Amino acid sequence: MIGMGPYLMSEGGDLKSLGQTENKQLFQLSLNMIAVTRLVMGNINIAAATAMQVLDPQGRETAISYGANVVMPNLTPLQYREGYQLYDKKPGLKDDPETFGLKLEERIQSKGREVGWNLSGSSRKWLNRTGNSQEGYDGNKSASAQSMLWVKSTES
Repeated sequence: MIGMGPYLMSEGGDLKSLGQTENKQLFQLSLNMIAVTRLVMGNINIAAATAMQVLDPQGRETAISYGANVVMPNLTPLQYREGYQLYDKKPGLKDDPETFGLKLEERIQSKGREVGWNLSGSSRKWLNRTGNSQEGYDGNKSASAQSMLWVKSTES
């Protein structure tokens, strides 16, 4: 899986004084990186980073429309989330895993995509190469037991 997204500086960080690209430009650059990676590398897993949502409220959903196909839910226990922030304004700090998963599923479905709960985290490229199917799918939509939401493609 490829995890990429915007580099967001935070207050007190060593590089803050160097400045940061304006949010709109940084967001578009990140989307372009996802799109080019999808075109060049095909059926790999590309994560829609949470940082995308800092730059745009629909950031992760937009990343999915540009070629990302994995969303990583925040399963850090609520009482520890404030202390674990890699960047400022991290979204979902107060959402419990169940609420987060259901809200995210709703937003992804609004973009015409389907969340594949409990599907293999393996890329379609690997699954096709090895002849494996989406093992592990049981249809359970409980977000609390998830470590990854796999966004099903509309293509076969």
